[in-house]
Amino acid sequence: MQHHPEERDKATLFNHMQAFRALSRSPAVLCGDLYHAMEDIVHTLTQALPHARVGIWTIDDTQTERWQCLASNEPAQPFFKSTELQDLINILDREFIYTVDNTVTLPKRSLAPLPFFERPICAQLCAGIQIDAQTKGIVCCEFEHTAHRWSIDEMYFTESIANFTSLFLSDYNRRRAEMKLFDAMCNDRLTGLANASHFIQTLKSKIQQRGETPLLLALLDIRGFRHINDIHGHDFGDEILKKMAIELTRRLPDALIGRTASNEFIIARHIDDIEVLAQTNHELTRLLHSDLQIRNEHITLESSIGTALYPNNATRIKSLIRKCDIALFKAKETSRAGFIAYNTQLGHDYVQHIHLKKRLKTAIQDKTFVNYYQPKINLATRAVTSGEVLIRWRDKHGKFVSPADFIPIAERTGMINDVGHLVHDNICNDLNLIRDFNRCNHVLAINASVHELRDPNYVDHLLDCTQACGLPPNQFEIEVTESTFLDEDYITHNNLKRLQKQGFSLALDDFGTGYSSLSYLKQIQFDTIKIDRSFVQNIHQCRKNREITTSLIKLFHTMGCKVVAEGVEDIAEAHVLRDLDCDFAQGFLYAKPMGINRYTQYLDCSPQHPTPFVYEI
Repeated sequence: MQHHPEERDKATLFNHMQAFRALSRSPAVLCGDLYHAMEDIVHTLTQALPHARVGIWTIDDTQTERWQCLASNEPAQPFFKSTELQDLINILDREFIYTVDNTVTLPKRSLAPLPFFERPICAQLCAGIQIDAQTKGIVCCEFEHTAHRWSIDEMYFTESIANFTSLFLSDYNRRRAEMKLFDAMCNDRLTGLANASHFIQTLKSKIQQRGETPLLLALLDIRGFRHINDIHGHDFGDEILKKMAIELTRRLPDALIGRTASNEFIIARHIDDIEVLAQTNHELTRLLHSDLQIRNEHITLESSIGTALYPNNATRIKSLIRKCDIALFKAKETSRAGFIAYNTQLGHDYVQHIHLKKRLKTAIQDKTFVNYYQPKINLATRAVTSGEVLIRWRDKHGKFVSPADFIPIAERTGMINDVGHLVHDNICNDLNLIRDFNRCNHVLAINASVHELRDPNYVDHLLDCTQACGLPPNQFEIEVTESTFLDEDYITHNNLKRLQKQGFSLALDDFGTGYSSLSYLKQIQFDTIKIDRSFVQNIHQCRKNREITTSLIKLFHTMGCKVVAEGVEDIAEAHVLRDLDCDFAQGFLYAKPMGINRYTQYLDCSPQHPTPFVYEI
């Protein structure tokens, strides 16, 4: 029995509506699963055109000059260049649909069908996927073996499928843009880890879910990262951060990990039992020294780690992070990689540190620092021709604050430059008193910290000081420690060279206190080397100390350097040092550091010309 044409149209329309209803309820479409949704769309179109080849092509987001196949029911061309599709795109921009019923009878001036599929084409229908009023995709239907006259229903349905695909892709792109925005708001762009704010929000949720279950929070800081960037470049530094993020994730896969600063990571892990705590601490300890391969270069990173425990150390997130930060601060104070867990004493010390920091700032403003001086004794003649300048801080109550307490704070906060300027300014006044005692050639040794030498204006300020004193630079000796060369940069090296060029003497202080390397002596020609107290102590009784000191004195003399022994406290030590041809000695045997008035009195009673060496016992 034959159907009336109108009945067939209604039946076709009903089938198409049913197909769209099923397609709109597809799990892949509802979930925004791009490739599975495209497969469902192709399947829906294939059911309407059971003998046709069907495929969908859209602009490739990664390469806008090419189009990619998202789905097809038969082998298809995976890619097209944009230029190959441009004529078809122009037609679809105007008319939304383009058909070829029979390729054999196609007029010569007409647009030839494009080979979307791998076999010959007899008939082709292309509908444009419109996004933002432009053709950004194509739905293609083809017949391979026979010519096909495309009906209105087929063209309408294919165009409707293209419109449905347009809506899906527009919504998909919107969702993806929102996800990218969400990722940008929540994740660190470089490493993909959680950023600080997202980390805190997620941590709050984890704690709420687990209640009172203990949680370990850790802050990891890569040591010397600024100098890695300076030496190797920021791209190299970025590679290190990426590798460190991967290393953290690999070692602690079930932990929450974020990046809170340029070279700082934060880790949170629930501690279900003592074994998990031990395992976590073990993995964190291993991270203190990380061997990484970056661009065919082997890098060993050292880190500082501070930890705090929830709820033992704090129950509020911000307070817990603060406690963790205090532990990290303590770990970073050490000269090498360190792991510190927060405790009550640390918190007390930190409060004292903050209080002392405020007092130090006030003391600099009020200029309550004074210079103290400790003489250096010529071991051959007992003459006193030089002395070391030492800073002292007397607080408002008249009590002295130990340099061991305030100098590290001044260095960490950058206030050491201001302290150094006060030392230089005080020298000008004190030298007038020294000259009154006929000590016009008396040399003063000034300590220069690593942070001062990194100041581009350091040498200029020192020159201003010498000019104000009316004395040549050769009456000043600049003492630097071996740590100066640990992370030496261009500014430091340039300042040392400028000091020498301007006529200042250079002394290497505390030789042998942790960073000893003769390579330093190749970089800079020092005038004086000061041997640390650890080699001098009990030199008359300790054979090993005597042998080491003997070798050092001979080596430094060969290099044209004068040698000063620090921390001499015993007359027997002085005898041995004199016999070893050590040039100068400094220590409590001769004098403790003293104020300028007592120092000038000391100079007045001390020989400044060669005299026979006789120790009074």
